[in-house]
Amino acid sequence: MASAISFGFLFNLYPYYWTFYVVVFAVFIFLSLIFRLKDVSYKKYFLIFCGGMFVAIPYFISLWQSSKLPGYNESLIRLGMIFTHFPSGIDSVLVASIVVVIFIILYFKKYVTINQQNIFLFSGVLSAIIIVNQHLITGKNIEFSSHYMLGNMFWCAFVVIYLLSLWLKDKSQKIQKWILILVVVVVSFISAQGTVAIVKQQVSYGPADIYIQNYAPIFKWLNNNAKLDEVVCANDDISNSKYLFIQLFRFVFYDKRGS
Repeated sequence: MASAISFGFLFNLYPYYWTFYVVVFAVFIFLSLIFRLKDVSYKKYFLIFCGGMFVAIPYFISLWQSSKLPGYNESLIRLGMIFTHFPSGIDSVLVASIVVVIFIILYFKKYVTINQQNIFLFSGVLSAIIIVNQHLITGKNIEFSSHYMLGNMFWCAFVVIYLLSLWLKDKSQKIQKWILILVVVVVSFISAQGTVAIVKQQVSYGPADIYIQNYAPIFKWLNNNAKLDEVVCANDDISNSKYLFIQLFRFVFYDKRGS
């Protein structure tokens, strides 16, 4: 029940979360049937999937209602929908492929056995490759594969640590200790770098952010003179969706405070 509820909540968080785990479900069940795993409770996974879909009913209703709006297709294109069958997500494919190779090597070296847990983890790695290239079939690629990057890298990193633990089982305690220290140092270093970069980006203004503030009078003029839903042509500085959103937010926030 908890799995079904948490899976269903993903539909209301981020489309790139639930689509990834739908593929994981499909790949896992497919591989379980191929390898004829006897310890897999297909009924349990069926109930989790159906329960998640039930929790997600409001999402699908909202999606259906949105699809009926006159500007729905145009909005998708403006958000970045491109119609292509060209492969993408090279970063995710490369990392996941390396993990697949590690999985296979450890399998032939008898560190990895074919069981429910390993097949499930392996399914997630394969899903990281599949999901960033779903447009090979659908021909519709929206907002590109970078939105799957965080989930894909988390899964691959988790699996690598898991595989490392299997490889270390027959090693001496000294080797296990030093490998553990090395892993902690590497993970801490990468995490610290990412944290510092994000904090710096969020709390400080760069030259581009400061320059964009020159457009505040234009936004004020548009608020007073442009009609709602009216199309306004602008240059690249304020047409860029990222900068437009950030700067509009900052302008509205500071403007309300009389700044």
